[in-house]
Amino acid sequence: MLTKKSSEPQSIALVLLCLMIAFLAACASAPTPTPTIPPGPTVAPMASTTQTLELVWNIHGDPNPLVVPIGIAVDSDGYVYVVDSGNERVQKFDRNGKFVTMWGFKGNGDGQFSFDGGGVIGIDTENNLYVGDNGNYRVQKFDRNGKFLTKWGSPGSGEGQFGFITSLKIDRQNHVYVLDTDYHHVEVFDGSGKFLNRWGKKGYVDGTFYYESSLAIDSHGQIWIAGATSFPPSPLQVFDSNGKWLKGYNPGLVGNSVTQFYEIIFDQQDNIYVSDQNNRRIVKFDSHGNWLGAWGGYGNQDGHFDKMEGIYVDKDGFIYVADRKNNNVQKFRQASPQR
Repeated sequence: MLTKKSSEPQSIALVLLCLMIAFLAACASAPTPTPTIPPGPTVAPMASTTQTLELVWNIHGDPNPLVVPIGIAVDSDGYVYVVDSGNERVQKFDRNGKFVTMWGFKGNGDGQFSFDGGGVIGIDTENNLYVGDNGNYRVQKFDRNGKFLTKWGSPGSGEGQFGFITSLKIDRQNHVYVLDTDYHHVEVFDGSGKFLNRWGKKGYVDGTFYYESSLAIDSHGQIWIAGATSFPPSPLQVFDSNGKWLKGYNPGLVGNSVTQFYEIIFDQQDNIYVSDQNNRRIVKFDSHGNWLGAWGGYGNQDGHFDKMEGIYVDKDGFIYVADRKNNNVQKFRQASPQR
C-alpha cells in the first residue's frame, strides 16, 4: 500500500530559505561602520626658506679664513665661537660677524689642538668654553677670551678616557656630557673634569647606540641622542640625566623624510633643530616630534649648504650653521610666514 509523501519538510525548507535571503539583503544594505584610528603626529608642509628665515650674515672668516669649521657655540652676550678645525684653532666673532680674537695651533700642549677630523665645542652658564680635542683624546676648558683653564682625558675606554668625541654639551648645572662614538657611550663630568657617570653600549635596539652623531639637552634636563643611520629603530632617543632610556622618536618620516640626523640642538621653547646632511638642509620639529619646517638645499650661495655640521640656536632665537665644505658660518633670523 502506498502512502502519500508529506509536504511539511519542503515547506519548512522554503521558509528557512526565504529568511536567509532576507537576512543577507538586510546586511548588504546596512552601512559599514568606520573604524576609529588614533590620531598620529601632525606633519606640516615644508616651508620655504624665504618664508621662515632671513639671513643676517654669512662669514668666511676675515681676516683669518675659516678652514673646515665644525663646532659652534654662542655665549650670553651674542659672541660666536667657531672650531676652525683645518687651522687647529678657535675663532671668536661678535654678534655682527666681526672677528674678535682667536687662539690655538697644532700641538698637544695647553691651548693647542689636534682635532683629527672632529672638533666640538660647548659653553656653560658662566660663558666658559669646553673644546673636544680629539687627536689629543681630551677636553680643554677656556674662559671666553681664550685663557686656558684646565683639561682632562687620555686615550682609552676607561673612566675619563676617550676614543672619538662626537658631541659635547653642558646642562644648566654645568655638568659636561661627552658623546664618544668609538665606545658608544656618554660620559658625564663636572666643570672641573671630575668624572661623574657613564652609560650606553653598542646595539641595534632602542636604548643602545650604533652610529650616534650628536647629543642635546632640553629644558627638562633630558638627554637626546641622534643617530646618523637608521639603527637603532628610533633615530632620536631620549634618556634621563642618569642614562635611563625614556622614549624614542622617528619624526619626519611621513611626507618629508629626514635621511640623516647629524647634529641636533634645542631652542628656548624646546623645538628641535636637526642638520639633515644628505638633504643639505636644517629641519625643525617640536618637542613631540611634529614637523615644523625646513630650509636649505645644496649650494654655496646664501641660505644653502654643502656639509653643515655645527648648528646652534642662541637665547634670542638666532640660528647659526657652520658649513665645513663651504668654509663659512651663516646666521639666520626666524621670520613670520609671508602671506
